[in-house]
Amino acid sequence: MKKIELIDISKSFNGQKVLRYINLSVKEGEFLSLLGPSGSGKSTLLKIIAGIHKIEAGDILVDGKSIKEVPINKRGTVIVFQESLLFPHLNLEENIGFGLKMAGVNKKVRTEKVQEIVELLKLQGCEKKYSDELSGGQRQRASIGRALAVNPSLLLLDEPFSSLDITLRQEMRELIRKLHQKLYITTILVTHDKEEAFMLSDRIALLLNGSINQCDTPQRIYERPESLEAADFLGEKNYIEGTIEDSVFNCCLGSFNIGDNYEVLGKGSAHYRGEVTAMLHREHIHISKEKLPDSIEGVISSLRYAGDRSYYSITAKDIELKGFTSDTNFSQINSLVSVVLDFSKAVFYAR
Repeated sequence: MKKIELIDISKSFNGQKVLRYINLSVKEGEFLSLLGPSGSGKSTLLKIIAGIHKIEAGDILVDGKSIKEVPINKRGTVIVFQESLLFPHLNLEENIGFGLKMAGVNKKVRTEKVQEIVELLKLQGCEKKYSDELSGGQRQRASIGRALAVNPSLLLLDEPFSSLDITLRQEMRELIRKLHQKLYITTILVTHDKEEAFMLSDRIALLLNGSINQCDTPQRIYERPESLEAADFLGEKNYIEGTIEDSVFNCCLGSFNIGDNYEVLGKGSAHYRGEVTAMLHREHIHISKEKLPDSIEGVISSLRYAGDRSYYSITAKDIELKGFTSDTNFSQINSLVSVVLDFSKAVFYAR
């Protein structure tokens, strides 16, 4: 069942188009991330859903009913921002219960609900503390608690962890994941952090230049980005130009059998013949000190140690290939290695 549906949403600021005909639906209880670079329109779209920004075209349906003219406080949505925005003159329990108090909920019920939220967010012992007495993580949890206390039908998160250090970000991600599993609130997260989106989401909507480039599961988004622009945003890849003919990919590195199940994005047919760009993830390039079947020779041109793995670049026939290995003592720069490229896992884009 669709909880929220965005229909042809457009928005401009000072004559500049920020969002272009956005169509998107989110199911009841789903966790969806709006992922994209800065300036792609993610936060603008979230604020349109919340009612902070007006739309110039399109409609927003919640439970099948339009809310585009409904005031912010009547939409049943709550938004949590990057900054916690707690009231400095209220202590933690007063902040969490603020929305309930404004809604006229009696004190006994309000107290019980606040205590439930405090325990849920593991904030026991902080009830009487004011915002300047709380850590960054505690303030953000309190902000989320204030949102949850009013039982929203839709929870909107606008990069709520980006101001936290890496340890706190990881803790907050785990907290949000557990809260969603427990409460099953329909949630939309805005983030530019790919790892965060992959870890938390049921689906990801990838926004590029004000349009949804792709909307799919994290696995599908990662493994088969539908455009080179999407692939570029999602991380370092290997791009190799060549041609396909009779299930063989021919390029400057050689000829590689790709089987009969390949797909050329933009064409679709497994019988496509013509020029393509092949995209290979780093994990689909394998290196060895020993000669391997169907391998090519390459020279390690750079090597970066990263704890549990090492990232490398290899020069092979004037092409630079990027990969990684868990063998952190694998080899040295300028070493000759054997390279196997798994083109059965490649994504092909028509040129």
